[in-house]
Amino acid sequence: MSSDFCLIFVSFPQNAAIPPLATYPNRSTSDIDSDVLPITAGTVAARRFRWDALVDGEPVITAAVNWLMGEADLEPAWTFGEHGERFELEISGDPDVSLIFKGLHPESVAQGLQRNPGIVATANHCVNAIPYVCAAEPGIKTYLDLPLLAGRPAPKLAAAQ
Repeated sequence: MSSDFCLIFVSFPQNAAIPPLATYPNRSTSDIDSDVLPITAGTVAARRFRWDALVDGEPVITAAVNWLMGEADLEPAWTFGEHGERFELEISGDPDVSLIFKGLHPESVAQGLQRNPGIVATANHCVNAIPYVCAAEPGIKTYLDLPLLAGRPAPKLAAAQ
């Protein structure tokens, strides 16, 4: 098994293949009234996305995202399960790793409209890329063209210089 990839901002070895994105929609069985977006019965109210990174035809990293407008009124039914709203990451290797990330979801839609930790985490990645993007030669760039992006501590958390 090859281990030529890094975690979090994943780059894959030469023999890795990433198959097309798989999606699985769920429909609402009744109207869902939401401050974000009202959902009409019979339209998509949940979606599952899954990406597998393959090495020699075997999945080594799986990333999956489930977007739900709540747990009620879905066909087929879904729940967040015993761990609640979360992000999960599984990596097959030596050793296998399974991670659950919590705390990036607001407690309510109202709180999320004030401050959404998941949106902040996404924005941090973009903001930390700015110096590398500005320093890059003109043209289209991918993650493979830029250095590994790393977060920086808030000034109040940084060690005294």
